[in-house]
Amino acid sequence: MVLSAARMADSAAGLVYIVHKSLYVALTNKSNSTPLPVTRGPGFKMSSPFSPLPDGFEPNSKQIFVAVDAAWKKADTGYQKAGTQAGYESIVFAGLGEPTLKLDVLLDTARTLKAWRANVPLRLNTNGLGNVHWKRDIIGDLKTSGIESVTIALNAASPAEYLEIMKPTDGGASLEEVCDFAAACVEQGLSVECTAVEAPGVNIQEVSALAKSMGCSFRSRSFHPAQEDSAKSHL
Repeated sequence: MVLSAARMADSAAGLVYIVHKSLYVALTNKSNSTPLPVTRGPGFKMSSPFSPLPDGFEPNSKQIFVAVDAAWKKADTGYQKAGTQAGYESIVFAGLGEPTLKLDVLLDTARTLKAWRANVPLRLNTNGLGNVHWKRDIIGDLKTSGIESVTIALNAASPAEYLEIMKPTDGGASLEEVCDFAAACVEQGLSVECTAVEAPGVNIQEVSALAKSMGCSFRSRSFHPAQEDSAKSHL
């Protein structure tokens, strides 16, 4: 896909965004489940300026690196912390879509970023269905690429509730598969956080217990119904 200089400039605006002290990177708008921002409710808005990637734009690793490097150079040095060479506390692969659908780009970008700034932590926000989608274990690839931590949207404690909320599109996708992915990430030495949205009917205590039973930490996320159009939160 060849983009004009003007279109490239427009595309770059959707590639990176800032949440608190981390730089977030969008790889795609496509998802094989309910997009994670959508699970936050119809009134959910990002806490910082965010826009999806332009329609039809699927960035490659070079385009992503250029956008990250440009954002890093503009970063407030007050965001520095021990162990981070400059700029932001971490880089997070997230966006509107599911990053593992662009696995080759994800892995190549992670390796490039680690070669660029080895001490910057890399985190993946995911629905945990990467193994199901690719029909193989991708966790070793994630780890060797330099990704150290994974945040997985568990979002339910029962299989039926999971299917209702997440609506996965890959055959065989289920809560059990997500749990297997989370447990395997822990076994392979990744730091794993599971999350669930405080949506109506979801038993957060049960989801938390499920996450902790697999050796994962847990964090709940706020839900924003339609009347809360002014609500602000973060991924």
